Amino acid sequence: MKIYKKATQATLHDIVKNPKNLKFIELKEAQIQHSFDDVDLAAISTNLMPDMDMTPSKVALVMKDIDSPYTNTIVAIR
Repeated sequence: MKIYKKATQATLHDIVKNPKNLKFIELKEAQIQHSFDDVDLAAISTNLMPDMDMTPSKVALVMKDIDSPYTNTIVAIR
């Protein structure tokens, strides 16, 4: 996947290459917990995890470095 280089806060419209034809669905925060079982992979904020009975260190595929500006984002698989 490739994102438009000048995108500072990328959206679906900033995807310029998707060779694996991955399907992305944007959800409002309130919808994420109810939709989590319907997806294979999800990027979620760590502040949602306690309500979903998840521990980042147990479910994360990727966790950003503490110095990253994106430390609140975690990638988890169901």
